[in-house]
Amino acid sequence: MEVVRQFSLFFCMTLMLLLPVKVQAQEGALMLQLQKQATIRETIGQPKLNYPQSTKRFYQANGSQLIWIKKEDQAAHTFQAMLLLDCVLQYGLSHADYHRDILTYDKLQLMTKQPLKVSDEEKSAFDIMLTDAIISLINNLHYGKFNPLINQRKIDQGKVIHMRADQELARLIKLNDLAGSIAKLQPQTKSYQDLQHYLRLVRGQYTGDCYEIPEAEARLAAINMERLRWVSSAKSMKKSVPAKYSYQTLEIKDGLPVTHNDRYQQDKALEKALFGINSLAKTNNANDKKK
Repeated sequence: MEVVRQFSLFFCMTLMLLLPVKVQAQEGALMLQLQKQATIRETIGQPKLNYPQSTKRFYQANGSQLIWIKKEDQAAHTFQAMLLLDCVLQYGLSHADYHRDILTYDKLQLMTKQPLKVSDEEKSAFDIMLTDAIISLINNLHYGKFNPLINQRKIDQGKVIHMRADQELARLIKLNDLAGSIAKLQPQTKSYQDLQHYLRLVRGQYTGDCYEIPEAEARLAAINMERLRWVSSAKSMKKSVPAKYSYQTLEIKDGLPVTHNDRYQQDKALEKALFGINSLAKTNNANDKKK
């Protein structure tokens, strides 16, 4: 009996020592990935973070803990986040900005269902990239991706801004409806919400239906939503907005789209920046001829 007792005591003490080692190993892997990301440049096979400082601050604040890679029955927020990234087109944004090639469901399923088959380094890398993607989405929804009044570097530094995405994510991750809570960080003005609703219809209900909605019209809605993000965030920071950044070439009246002249000739450049294409010149010319 004494031998059994001593063995049980030894086993319990060993287990208590091993558990912190496992946690420390995961924390070490995560911080190593962050350090690697800090020095990564855009080379083949080496993706970089959009908001490295914000992502690092997030993990420093939570004690370097993984937040997305959990057992399948504890990963509700993780799948909410992935589904939200699937739907970025409905917010007038592009999948290419959110590490789509890295954040795949196949990888996530393996990590949540068979975690022992995946190394701590791989789990950490996935967790970090998903955090960066959601931080990017929060910033892009709130400030706009190409805000001329406050650039991405300043937003990432967390200076001279009223909303820090790393802090917001830390707050929202504790709520049940993560996706809905993130969506509320968008402008709440009627003009923006009308365009958001219209874009959802164009991207969702009308796609493949009998309604003939040109793809260029959906992009025009996204362009005007981007400008409204600049206006909304500038007001929150008590900044004035020049007319060339605040004018609208599309608005919704009585549920129908109404186009206006592109008097500052900004739509073409913004379309190219957002989507990498130029198609609005023909659309704008056609609209000008109708007026």
